[in-house]
Amino acid sequence: MVKGTRVTMREVAERADVSVATVSHVLNRTRFVSRETQQRVLKAIRELNYRPNVLAKSVRRRRTNTVGVVMCDLENPFMMEMLRGVEAVLTLNGFDMLVTNTNYSEEREQSALEMFYGKQVDGIILVPGKGGGVDLQLLVDFGVPVVVLDKRVDHGGVDLVEVTNREGSRELVRHLLRLGHRRIGIITGPQDTSTGRERLLGALEAAKEGGIPREKLLVFEGDFFKESGVQAVREFLSLPFPPSVIFACNYSMGIGAFEAIKDLGLRVPGDIGFAIFDDLPWFAYLSPPLTAVFQPAFEVGKVGAELLMERLKKKRNTPKRVVLPTSLCIRYSAGERW
Repeated sequence: MVKGTRVTMREVAERADVSVATVSHVLNRTRFVSRETQQRVLKAIRELNYRPNVLAKSVRRRRTNTVGVVMCDLENPFMMEMLRGVEAVLTLNGFDMLVTNTNYSEEREQSALEMFYGKQVDGIILVPGKGGGVDLQLLVDFGVPVVVLDKRVDHGGVDLVEVTNREGSRELVRHLLRLGHRRIGIITGPQDTSTGRERLLGALEAAKEGGIPREKLLVFEGDFFKESGVQAVREFLSLPFPPSVIFACNYSMGIGAFEAIKDLGLRVPGDIGFAIFDDLPWFAYLSPPLTAVFQPAFEVGKVGAELLMERLKKKRNTPKRVVLPTSLCIRYSAGERW
């Protein structure tokens, strides 16, 4: 291929070792193609950076009234509540949904998107594990609407619904400072995710406002899984000067941290304070009730599905971003007075 020339469908066919007709069927979804062959064709498209002729977007597709939903962590109650919001809107509009869980794997995420494309879903709702590793361009080029929830992705052509991660984290740390905490242990999410970055940034901003030097903040970068919360607590509490309070930046890491504190025989908040980004109804009934940042998970899913319906009903063809507010739920785990 000469540098600067447009990649052709024939070149894709040669790379995938299939016929041009097979490539056309994969792209236009006009005939059944085996899963193995479909994956080879899509892999060739990615490797060659093939982009279809704009006329291809006008190919009439059979409506299936099905939406593909790609979730990064179905064990997380926050994600399940989001899924309930999606389902409520899809059911109301006569759509079924196919759901898959990626467990934060970008490879599984890419495979799920390709699988849903092959199943001719009318649209896709994606809760990414990270946000930068999957290729959404093919879906956009062929007019398959995509709505992203929770985390930002490196693509400007899709709708996005997120929450005020930075502001929520900032408000929580301000609250911890008002309680008198000056040495705070923060368990962040991965810094290659928008949620991980934003929540840490909000915490750092609040600390700076309160005159707390950066070095007095103890930061452990977790991976959104429970075990990293356990590891963070063990590391924090092995220090000569451990934190007076721990702030976990998501549900799974928070549960791991809370259990680790209890397993070490420490009392919350008597020996160490605790707060978490994510709130669930039963947090109010724990001993002690947990101070937390509430995310409107159901609403995130609901709004995301509504944006998808707008796209499918041709009410809008430009990307839209919606940011929903978080709120601080002050209880008694961080050292508040009963």
